[in-house]
Amino acid sequence: MKLLPRQEIFRKIIHISASVIPISYSMIPSSDGDFLAFFLFVLIVIGIILEYGRRRYKQVKIFFSRFFNFMMRNEELTGKLTGAIWLLLGCFFSIILFPKEISVISMLLLTIGDAFAAIIGIAFPYGKYKGKTISGRLGGFILAGLLIFYFIGNINPIVLIVGSVFAMLTELLPNPINDNITIPIISGIAMFFIGQIF
Repeated sequence: MKLLPRQEIFRKIIHISASVIPISYSMIPSSDGDFLAFFLFVLIVIGIILEYGRRRYKQVKIFFSRFFNFMMRNEELTGKLTGAIWLLLGCFFSIILFPKEISVISMLLLTIGDAFAAIIGIAFPYGKYKGKTISGRLGGFILAGLLIFYFIGNINPIVLIVGSVFAMLTELLPNPINDNITIPIISGIAMFFIGQIF
């Protein structure tokens, strides 16, 4: 069994901590979803401004180097948007596109499922495909689905299973778009349509 690199440990802690977004959404009235979406939009704008600043201004770049570089990946260090911005975008679009229940599930599949998939994949790297492990994706999203079903008991299990499968496939298959945005959107679309049937 392999141990997680220090960089990935911090990234996954942040990823799982972002579950506060869907958990908060599940606890507030549906009418407050617009406020939460607006709040995320403000965070995204601030994040993009900081991203721009770290490319153009020395002081911002020094700040990022001191506090965040140790957990950033090579492509992020060379100028691409950090995973945190993509994650906020994924949650934002999930809230504005889908009904509340589907939105909450799709965000949890992102924050918990994606993180668990990476952890399990690094610890038990079996069945590699396109640089990712089948064991990680399968184990991560099954575990996430079970946790979601346990803590949010009024979920249609068929809808949850379909969402987990599509989240796993989205994560496993190569995609030019960051999976922090494709996982909640694609799994959310799948759950929405299956929910119309069941």
